[in-house]
Amino acid sequence: MMQDKHYQGKLIVLMGATGGIGQALAKRLAESGATLLLVARNVQRLALLQRTLPGQHHCCATDLTSAEGRAKIFSMIPPRQPLDSVIFTAGVNEFRWLEEQSPDTVSQLMMTNLTSVILLTQLILPAVKAHKAQLVYIGSTYGVIGYPGFSTYCASKFGLRGFAQALGRELGNEGVVVKYVAPRATDTSLNDAAIRQLLQQTGSHLDSPETVAQQVMLALRAKRNEWFIGWPEKLFVWLNQLFPSLVSRAIRKQWSTIRHCAETPRVV
Repeated sequence: MMQDKHYQGKLIVLMGATGGIGQALAKRLAESGATLLLVARNVQRLALLQRTLPGQHHCCATDLTSAEGRAKIFSMIPPRQPLDSVIFTAGVNEFRWLEEQSPDTVSQLMMTNLTSVILLTQLILPAVKAHKAQLVYIGSTYGVIGYPGFSTYCASKFGLRGFAQALGRELGNEGVVVKYVAPRATDTSLNDAAIRQLLQQTGSHLDSPETVAQQVMLALRAKRNEWFIGWPEKLFVWLNQLFPSLVSRAIRKQWSTIRHCAETPRVV
């Protein structure tokens, strides 16, 4: 079977490249001919990922949450190579009741998942507009459904979805497409023992990073600006927007289970 080389000769910037979804997506993009600028914090993990991918790629080991880190990313985007997409997959999670989260934890989560993403987007926007590239934000179904124990995470993903929607409307007349892709629970290191216990006890689905990467590849070439992954999660997204009280009642039945899992001792 002939391999699809849709991205041959095109540059794609991939944030959070060494995460579970990031690695799976990097492999698919590289196999489709893309030249990747792989961005993550750990230089060793980036180098290891780069060696496993077909083709020639660039690495940028930096911290997205710092101004210096964002400037470094911007400086490594080649001005003359066709920029196809910038994909944001980096993120952190926290499963605890709000009163049990430290102010530093809340601030760091919001900075990583939302504020730094907005600031980097603002910085690279001239290059994005010049190439009419697309901006792709990997969010979560929790960016539409508020779920107990994930209040700060939900806040960051609700904010990311609103940002993507508003920015897409700002740039709609300038040839820049903005997309929000929302996976359900995915089998990555973001899920600690407490989250895995919750998923098991509530009978929730857990997708592989490869499954999510396949869906992101479809979303990249689709005409839709929002792409939700998984069933029945898609149904709950729709219900929560039209009949939130129905979803609240369903979640209330699981409250004790959720609370118990949120109190699971963490290994530090």
